[in-house]
Amino acid sequence: MTDRSRALVEVHVATLLYGFIGPLGKAVDLDPYQIVFWRTALAAIVLFLVAIRLKSHAPIRSWSDLATFAAIAVLLSVHWVLFFQSIKVSTVAIGLVTTYTYPVLMVFLESLFFNVRLRTVDFASAVAVLIGVYCLAPEFDLSDANFQGVLYGMASGAMLPLFILLRKKRIIDRYNTWDISAYELGIAGLLLLPFMFYNETLFELPGTSDLVLVVVLGVVLTGFARILFVNSQRLLSGKVVGITLALETVYGVIIAVIFLAAIPSGREITGGLIILSAAVFESLRAPADETVGSNVQ
Repeated sequence: MTDRSRALVEVHVATLLYGFIGPLGKAVDLDPYQIVFWRTALAAIVLFLVAIRLKSHAPIRSWSDLATFAAIAVLLSVHWVLFFQSIKVSTVAIGLVTTYTYPVLMVFLESLFFNVRLRTVDFASAVAVLIGVYCLAPEFDLSDANFQGVLYGMASGAMLPLFILLRKKRIIDRYNTWDISAYELGIAGLLLLPFMFYNETLFELPGTSDLVLVVVLGVVLTGFARILFVNSQRLLSGKVVGITLALETVYGVIIAVIFLAAIPSGREITGGLIILSAAVFESLRAPADETVGSNVQ
């Protein structure tokens, strides 16, 4: 097997593992804050151990960098809490699909961050996303569970371009990937501690079944999957990675059907296909070396 073939296998395995995150989050009997706390804490430990093993660990160099890591950790925490809230109140399909509206939003934010020129097709993609969202929730009703799921999912997706671009602008060239991921996840876990105190759940371990699920979520689906994902990026273009990541939604929906009997409705399928088509289209138009979405899950 060539190095490129191995990288392709790694990115597909990582994406498949990411696909389990939505269904697992739906199944675990914990609130979103608890899920994200355990996930970030366990994943950070795994990534720190890997960095130490590879002798690539480096301390944060300045207060400015620490502030940047903290800002990213806040956005990352909000992103994940909103994502799990979306699938809790609605369905796995709605949570995954609406979160994946971020590639289109990324295009517009990049025009502000890096003076990238917008084109007519970018506005067409934005309109397509709005049509897809309308298919998912045709009525503006805050009491409707699906509408709530769409709002939470889109808000979750809106966090992604913000912390990806902030990372790209401030720290991507100053630290290695392992340290970036470990610091972001570790600080995110610390930021969620007050919520654990507030809910009086800090010193209460989840039940046996939930504990197994959060360990799998933190160690396998976040820590190990990210290791595979990072390794694959060394030899694959951003376009290949971005398009492969779109399969996360497909995998997630299929896994939810198999294990949770959560069959998506016709509207969910239609809206999902429209949104994913727009997202994949924007990924195809990204520069060959762009790695947008490298830390989606």
